[in-house]
Amino acid sequence: MQERERDGGVGRTDGLGQPEEVKGFDEAVAYFDLARSLIKPVAPILVAEGGLSGSGKSTATSSIAPTLGSPPGARVLSSDRIRKALYGVVAESPLPAAAYRPEVSERVYTELRSRARATLAAGCAVVVDAVHDRSAERKAIEVVGPEAGATFVGFWLAAPLTVLLSRLAERHGDPSDANATVLLAQASRDCGDVTWHRIEAESDPAGTRETMLAALAVCTPYPAQACQAGARQQR
Repeated sequence: MQERERDGGVGRTDGLGQPEEVKGFDEAVAYFDLARSLIKPVAPILVAEGGLSGSGKSTATSSIAPTLGSPPGARVLSSDRIRKALYGVVAESPLPAAAYRPEVSERVYTELRSRARATLAAGCAVVVDAVHDRSAERKAIEVVGPEAGATFVGFWLAAPLTVLLSRLAERHGDPSDANATVLLAQASRDCGDVTWHRIEAESDPAGTRETMLAALAVCTPYPAQACQAGARQQR
C-alpha cells in the first residue's frame, strides 16, 4: 500500500494511484445498483413450449428460464415431472402405460395450469414444458397468462422425425418415458392449427436458444395478443 500527501495530510492508495476511499465508494455504489436491480418489479411472463417428444423442449426450457423475470429467473413447470410427482415416484422412475391414460394426462395438464396461475399471481415468470400436441391443451394454457395479467408467448419446437427418433434412442434416466412407439403415435395425430412461434430445433441447442430469445425480445414489450398475432404472421 502506498501513501500520498492530500490536503496537507496523508492518504492511502491501492497501488494503482486510486485512493482507497474512492475505490470503496465505487464498490458500494455498484452493490447498491445491483440490489436495486434485484428488487425492481418485473412484469410476469408465461412461456409455453410444445412439440413432439424429442424436439428439445426441456433443453430449451432450461436454457431460457434463467433469462426471464426477476432473478434467479422463471420457474419451470414440466408435465413429465408433475406426472411422476402425482404417482409419488422420483422423476427418473418409469411409469406404467396406465399412467398415460387420457384422464391421467388431463389431470396432469390441469395441475400444470394451476401451478402456472399460482406462480404468475406471485409475480414470477413461468416456463411450461409439455407436448401440447392437442389444440384444446394449447388454447387452455394460452388464456392463463392474460388472466393473470401476464404476457403469453408460445413456442412450437419441430425437427424431422428421424432426428426425434434418434434423440429418444439416446435417452437414459430421463423424466420422460416417451419412446419410439409414443412418438410415432404423436406424429400420426393431427395437431390442428399450431399458432405458436415455430422453432426449427434440429440444429444445436445454442441456436435454438438464440432464436427463442430473439422472439421473446420482440414479444415481451407487447400484450399477449400481439405475440400471438406475430406468430401467425410468421407461418
